[in-house]
Amino acid sequence: MPVPIGRQIIRPNHAVRLAELEREIVRVGGSEGRLVELYTDGRIARAALDRKQDELMLRKGVLERERAQLRAEAEPGPAPELLRERMRTCSGSSASRSRRLTGTN
Repeated sequence: MPVPIGRQIIRPNHAVRLAELEREIVRVGGSEGRLVELYTDGRIARAALDRKQDELMLRKGVLERERAQLRAEAEPGPAPELLRERMRTCSGSSASRSRRLTGTN
């Protein structure tokens, strides 16, 4: 359950999950290196190397997207409810509305 604190929403265990993602991304990178070593030593075939590397790249992409999303959520900024309220109270052109939303003149 998100907890609003000022203008930022802090999720419980957010930092813990971010640290887990960082460790998992490093682990995937290490696995890629070990696969190349196994191929170089002749212990796995090229097809197996390619297949495993593809799996690791997909996993790494998923982890990096989740990490980016968590970091974006942790950035300070107006809460979504605040933005919706401002949108309802603003009138005029979209340019002037966006200036009022962002606080720029």
